[in-house]
Order: sequence, then structure tokens, then C-alpha cells
Amino acid sequence: MKFDIDVSSLSCGDVVEQSQCEKIIGFARNEDMYGFQFAVMQLSEHVQRLLWAGGKQFTVVTENGSIRVLTHEEASKYNAARFDGAIAKMRRCHKRLTAVDCGEFNSETKTNHMKSILKSSRILTAIKSTRATVEVKEHVSIVPKRLVKG
Repeated sequence: MKFDIDVSSLSCGDVVEQSQCEKIIGFARNEDMYGFQFAVMQLSEHVQRLLWAGGKQFTVVTENGSIRVLTHEEASKYNAARFDGAIAKMRRCHKRLTAVDCGEFNSETKTNHMKSILKSSRILTAIKSTRATVEVKEHVSIVPKRLVKG
């Protein structure tokens, strides 16, 4: 879905209200709730891509039919939680992968299955064993700031 929108005025903490999303998408939430939510997720991704292309590295989320640009503090917590959730999901997938009965697999499928188990176990082992201290540096934007005459 293509959206013709201008996101240059958006900044951290801004919200694109549900009514504005309905106008951009072209139909109301109460007309097709599931279709609307899917369209809002697509719109949210589009907004984030446009912001990043414009040098604004913000996290954009959907919330109750609206789109919200997270503040840096909110984005830090949100993305850390999403990352931890992804690691937990990888662990569950690995556990299910090891539970597969490959007794009736042909040799090629069995080899690919074993490679998948080996790959996922190495990744999870690396994640678990890496306890190095990471030095976090402040992000300095290279985008020129607009001066406002007062």
C-alpha cells in the first residue's frame, strides 16, 4: 500500500490520531476493524522508513488505531523488550526444532535439519555466553539543525 504523506514535521512524542489515519488510509476503523489495523501497521512502517530516510532515527509504533513516534526513553525500553522477546522466541523455536522426529526424513532433509539445529544452538550459545561489557556512545546526529529566529 502506498501512502502520500509528509512526515517532515513529526518528532519524538508525536501522535498521528486515529481520525488522521482513517483519512490517510481511506476508510474508517469501524468499517473493517482487521483491515484497518493491518493498514495502520503498514502506514506505521511507511512513516518509520520515511523518517529514517530523512535522518530522523525514531521508533514508530501503533497504539489503539493511532500511530505514535516514541520518545528516545520509550524507544529504549520498547526495543529492549522486543529484542528480549525475540531471543525468547528463538529459544522456543530451537526447542521445537530439537523435538522433531526426523526418523523418516530422507538424507538431504535430515542433513538440512541437523544444520538448522546446529546453527540455532550456536547462535543461542553465543548469546548466552557473551557477557562482555558494551560501551555505549551517545549518538551524534550529522543532520544540520534548523535554526529558529526568535
